[in-house]
Parts: sequence; structure tokens; C-alpha cells
Amino acid sequence: MRNGRLRMICLSVMVSTLLCRDARAVTHRLRYFLTASCGSPPLPEFTAFSTLDGVQWGYCDSSGRVEPEQEWIKKILQENPQSFEHYAHKCERNKYLYRDHIENLKRQMNQSEGVHIFQRIHGCEWDDETEDAGGFNQFGYDGEDFLSFDLETLTWVAAKPQALITKHKWDRDVLDMEVHKIFYVHRCPERLKKYLGYLKRFKKKTEDSLLSSQLPRHRLLP
Repeated sequence: MRNGRLRMICLSVMVSTLLCRDARAVTHRLRYFLTASCGSPPLPEFTAFSTLDGVQWGYCDSSGRVEPEQEWIKKILQENPQSFEHYAHKCERNKYLYRDHIENLKRQMNQSEGVHIFQRIHGCEWDDETEDAGGFNQFGYDGEDFLSFDLETLTWVAAKPQALITKHKWDRDVLDMEVHKIFYVHRCPERLKKYLGYLKRFKKKTEDSLLSSQLPRHRLLP
């Protein structure tokens, strides 16, 4: 009986330690997920969503739907209407861009009919303790890794032989490489920090408002 109780205490300590470790985690992540598909009528032709530290905060698709999904990002867009227009325009532009990507890949691989899916996951992370930051940009096709961007060498890395044609084509676009570098090394981490700042202020304001509403209200004597 004592051994069983001791095991339960040890397990509780282990769980508490893991929870505390997670609470102290200082690495934040901003991610964008983009998916284009063809030959699959039930699915939108293009969808995109964004997450901050694993929580989805924005969504758009080829039907024209553009939605902020957290109160703090809604507040940002209310204060900066041009940001909403920027995201809506970018979503519309990506719909056609990713459609072209799928058509190019189908031609390269001699594919015609059938369902095909082209995906991209990119973004950055930032450690608020060490100030280290880094970005990533990865593509997949039909459920398999396809290409990834190497920030050190500013080249594309082919995950399979079928991706070599696209790799060589994209490697020749030196200007695009520099744009990627600027975004993932500077702009994305700056955006991540800005969003974290908005989120922190929003939570603080919400907590202060809640605390204020719970304070006892004294009636004034006549």
C-alpha cells in the first residue's frame, strides 16, 4: 500500500515538473499554413490559416472568406483597417499563385486527372530569453515533402528527385532568395514580437476589466 502511494506521489511530482517546464518555455512560434488543391470539389481551391504559439488566429480561403479568429487580432485589424485589406489581397493573390504551382508540377510529373494537393508551411520562432530567432519555409506535394529553403546557403533543398526541376528553377531567382532571407531573418520575427505585444496588452486589459467588474461597489450614504 505504501509502495503504491509512493508511486502516486512520484508520478505527481513528475507531472508537476513537466508542467512547470512548459510554463517556463520561452520559444514563441508564428506559423502560416497554405494549401492548394485540384480535382477535389468538396475542398476549397485554396485555404490558409495562421497560428501563434499553436493557437489559430486567422483564416482565409478561395471563396473570399477572410476571418480573424482571436479577439486580440480583431482589435489589431480594427485599429489598422489597412492590415485587413492587406491580408485579403494576399489571400486572393495566393489563390492564383498556388493554382499555377499545381499546374506546373502536374506538367513536370506528367500528371493529368486526379486529386493533387500542394502545401506550404512557413514562419519563424523567437526565444524571448536568448533573443535567438530563425525562420523556415517548407513545401509538400501530394502528402510528401517536396522542397525546403536553406537560410544558411540561400538555396532550395529537394526532398525527392521530382523536385529537382523546381529547385534549379527557384535557385536561379537570386532576388527572391534575398526577399526570403529578409523576411525570415528580420520581418517575421519582428511581426511575431509585435503580435506577442498586442496579445499581452489585450490580456492585461481584459484581466484589468474583469478585476474591476468584480470589485465590491459601495453605496454612498444619502
